[in-house]
Formats: sequence, structure tokens, C-alpha cells
Amino acid sequence: MNKEITVERFFEVLIRGDRAAANALIRETRAANMSAEELAHDVYWSVLEMLNTLYRADQLATLAHHYATRLLRRLVDQAQALYEQKPRRGRKVLMFCGRADADELEAQLVADLAEADGYEVYFGGAGVANDEILAEIGV
Repeated sequence: MNKEITVERFFEVLIRGDRAAANALIRETRAANMSAEELAHDVYWSVLEMLNTLYRADQLATLAHHYATRLLRRLVDQAQALYEQKPRRGRKVLMFCGRADADELEAQLVADLAEADGYEVYFGGAGVANDEILAEIGV
């Protein structure tokens, strides 16, 4: 399966907010033996970068951006359950991110993949005050 074409197809489906077509594309992609991790690394991440770049450049309408990021979040959540869980590394990661929806989605992708890679991940997301973060890490 050509990953560039897959990314383009996902992008088009996501900006239309077409949930049924997104589900069909996931089934098609998985049937072509693309792992959940490959979907996250090669497709979801690439699509998210495209969405954010175009939105920041005012080349993507707010509605299309919202359709895409909300639908992509659902797909990312579903993919996480399919990740191959590697042996635990005995290492902890504490993660926070920027306030934008896209920032949180990017951070969620990283958190999910790091957890599958054996890290113990604590993901606080956006909006946590610096003093709370410092207290959490013991500084």
C-alpha cells in the first residue's frame, strides 16, 4: 500500500468529517497489513502535520480543521488499543503540552506510542500550571 496515497485519502476523508469513510479506510489499510503503529507513525502523524500547517496558514477552514481533528482523535484512541506492548523499561515519562487541540492530539500520539514502547507514561495534557508540574517532578 502506498503510504503517500493513503495519507492523501485520509486527509480528504477527515476534513469532510466522514466517519463512515474513515472507518472503511481503516479497515482497508489494516487489511493491507499496515500495523496500528505504522498507521500512527506514517499516516496519522503525517495527516496531523498537514492539517496544522494548512490551518495555521489560513488554507483550511475552521470547520474542516475541527472535523478532522475530532475524527482523528477517535482514530488515534482506537489505534492505541492495537499497539504491540513491548516489555516494560522501568522508566517513567511525565508529559504535558500546549493548549491547542492539535497540540494535545500530537502529545497523545507520542504518549500512546511511548507507553507501547515500554515506558510508564503520565500524560497531564494542557492547562497544568508550571508550579504543579514542578511539584509533581519534585523540583
